[in-house]
Amino acid sequence: MHPSLLPKHRGATPIETAMLLDEKETGVTVMLVDKKMDHGPILSQEIVTYESWPLKPEVSINLATIGGVLLAKTIPAYIAGEIIPQTQDHKAATFTKKIQKQDGDITDTKTDREKYLKYLAFNPWPGIFFFTEQGARIKITKARFENNSFIIERIIPEGKKEQDYTSQ
Repeated sequence: MHPSLLPKHRGATPIETAMLLDEKETGVTVMLVDKKMDHGPILSQEIVTYESWPLKPEVSINLATIGGVLLAKTIPAYIAGEIIPQTQDHKAATFTKKIQKQDGDITDTKTDREKYLKYLAFNPWPGIFFFTEQGARIKITKARFENNSFIIERIIPEGKKEQDYTSQ
């Protein structure tokens, strides 16, 4: 089972990628495994729509639950010969990149919406952060998106405990 609508978002970070791109439609795919990554024939898929994204752990749990039910329906049907594996459209394949800790840096992120999507997709790891003019790293632990603005609520300043955020 893969948490994307293959051949889209092959690789290790399909959930984060869909969230960062703010795609409204994602889903799960049950496929046969071959020698290439997320390349095998598709047995079944289920579309999942998000009008607004929750935090990544909720998305992961939701897709895993839906995928588990789909897998439980698909395996008996496949064994009974009721499902014919469908070759993926490999020309339409897209690939995700491995997320690194530094990807959580929002210092140069252009829009408030992009900052918020990073906050959602990179929760809990790698989390998001920015640097002050003095070079101190500030981790954002709670934020919201309201009136097209990214609003920081809680932070952990470098070397300190979590606290409310007040912009200065």
